[in-house]
Amino acid sequence: MKIVSLFPAGSEIICNLGLSDNLVAVSHECDFPLLLNKKIRVTKSIITNSMDQRMIDQLVKNAIENNVLIYEVDNKKLLEINPDIIITQGLCEVCSISENQVQATLKNNLCTLTSKLK
Repeated sequence: MKIVSLFPAGSEIICNLGLSDNLVAVSHECDFPLLLNKKIRVTKSIITNSMDQRMIDQLVKNAIENNVLIYEVDNKKLLEINPDIIITQGLCEVCSISENQVQATLKNNLCTLTSKLK
């Protein structure tokens, strides 16, 4: 079974369940446990580590006002991986890649998002 996790808590839970070998790709945010640093990254963000809180706040506000995505899913990598399960979240579109964004990414592909972790 190939699992892709697109938010840090999901990745940590998967590892704690002993399924880290099944976890084939993660989001750019997933860095704990350390073994996740060796996993394929399938997302990126317009927010960088060098930004302070004020810059991040303004960037997020501008992105929302202008309907610009904060996160990007690497559709090509995701299709190459062809995961059995994609773990994402549906609570906050600013905190992490949202379920809606993943659905939109997969809309025109053979993959579908069938599992939810809320």
